[in-house]
Amino acid sequence: MPTKSTEMYVDAILKTHERIVQLSQLNATLCPIFMEVMLKNQPEGFQVSVKPHTEADYQARFKARPELEGLMAQMT
Repeated sequence: MPTKSTEMYVDAILKTHERIVQLSQLNATLCPIFMEVMLKNQPEGFQVSVKPHTEADYQARFKARPELEGLMAQMT
């Protein structure tokens, strides 16, 4: 007779990805067309967010590398 187990197994790990499109001087008449093209061609599971680009957005693009930072600290 099988026993019931409370042990859990991980079937899949879902990761989120982000694509950033930075625009400058987008013509107001072209904006609806651009957004329509973006929305119709976005991959499954992606979300679109429209906001002003900030310095924090720029810095978020870079991956933290603690080992490299440690070596650079030793050099100084």
